[in-house]
Amino acid sequence: MTTPYAPCRPPQEGYSELPQMAHEGGNMSGDRIGEILSELREMRQEGQDTREKVITLIEQAKGIVDHEDRLRSLERWKYGLPVTGLVAIGSMALSAWAKTGGS
Repeated sequence: MTTPYAPCRPPQEGYSELPQMAHEGGNMSGDRIGEILSELREMRQEGQDTREKVITLIEQAKGIVDHEDRLRSLERWKYGLPVTGLVAIGSMALSAWAKTGGS
């Protein structure tokens, strides 16, 4: 039993299992096979480029701070202001009291 796929030459570097098609009717010319291989190489390169872009986007996404986290930190800062204000006023009053002799 024969198959329509028969290797015509050894695979090129990076293409370990790239079969060469030998059409039974002989209509598949070497130029057409070259075109197919060229397209496969281009597709492989585009796939690698896309993979690299996705990896870059994932790395960039890790650096983006979550919006909710930013709001929570702002709220914590905002809610700390009244206490800070009271402590500052108390410190000024205590300082003024100490300068007048404490009486």
